[in-house]
Amino acid sequence: LEPRDAFVDVGANLGLYSFAVDQLFRGAVSVLGVEASPELEQHLRNSAKLLGSSNVVFQQSGVGDAEREIDFFMAPSGGSLGEQGLHPDPVRSAAYVPRRLQMKTLADISARHPAFFHPAAIKLDIEGAEPLALRGAPSGWFDDTGPLWIIEANPTALDRAGSSCNALTSFFPVSKFDRWLLPQFAKSGARHLAPRPLADDEAFADAWFYNLVAVPCATRLAARRARLTPLFKTL
Repeated sequence: LEPRDAFVDVGANLGLYSFAVDQLFRGAVSVLGVEASPELEQHLRNSAKLLGSSNVVFQQSGVGDAEREIDFFMAPSGGSLGEQGLHPDPVRSAAYVPRRLQMKTLADISARHPAFFHPAAIKLDIEGAEPLALRGAPSGWFDDTGPLWIIEANPTALDRAGSSCNALTSFFPVSKFDRWLLPQFAKSGARHLAPRPLADDEAFADAWFYNLVAVPCATRLAARRARLTPLFKTL
């Protein structure tokens, strides 16, 4: 990110990404946080006031491929289950509270917030519903001149949603993006797994979940891409 950029945080949760960007750039980057949970969205607004984050705005809605009502499974008021979403962990399903919420597409949300129609970066972490949200995103966001993406790829959560890591990564062809995979929590118990380029035959088998970073390949973004590549190689 650079000053005067726009950043979209989808699945903002408690705002770790949103407020980190705002504080780092001292308000010089516009931030849009999208959060489905009304309770969490109110916490985000309260946090923004406490931090003096005047350049951070929030949108409360689910995110998917169409505008409609959905059942969103939440933690009981005042509680925490580690995750909330459309497809709860069946082992703990009785602990969730279903709530009818409005789902919107990323195309609709960006139209409602014109400053974010051409973001420089997007973070997407919505517990297995990521492919659903990508189907409703503006088509220009998948061009080689579009934003950088940081997306959680959780094989278990994606499977619960009837999708897969391969379905998720198919939105980011190698012809348009440099693609990096950052494994999180190795199944072997190893303390660290190094980032690696995303291969076409990636099995997504050595970690419990991953962060996919898709860096657009346009020539005009070469300087930004050059700053990132050495970082992945040294992590």
